[in-house]
Amino acid sequence: MRILITGSSGLLGARLVRRLEERGDEVWRLDRRPGGARSLVWPATAGELEQRLPAGLEAVVHLAGSPIAVWPWNRAARARILQSRTVPTRRLAEALAQRAVRPARLLESGFRFHHPDLGEALQDLLAR
Repeated sequence: MRILITGSSGLLGARLVRRLEERGDEVWRLDRRPGGARSLVWPATAGELEQRLPAGLEAVVHLAGSPIAVWPWNRAARARILQSRTVPTRRLAEALAQRAVRPARLLESGFRFHHPDLGEALQDLLAR
């Protein structure tokens, strides 16, 4: 399966990449810094992102965002966390919407705060 993972250098992302690659999946990483083979860097616009995305993506796991384990959660920290999730999520959604063929699956990190079954969704992805 050809999968794009944003936030692939984070705690969950790094483990997920390793597990998917061990399984034989073709994993593409989209992060702030270049990181080797099949690694993309977040561009400035959704149009640029759409042009850089590999063809034939079957799934996207969107985990990018500032860490939430920072204290205190003052106004500045909350604003930084919110912006770190909304801007990349919007850019990714716009880029995927421009594709003629879109991935069949999209898991997004904010999902885990609203949906108790994120673990099951990831297990379903890993089971394919």
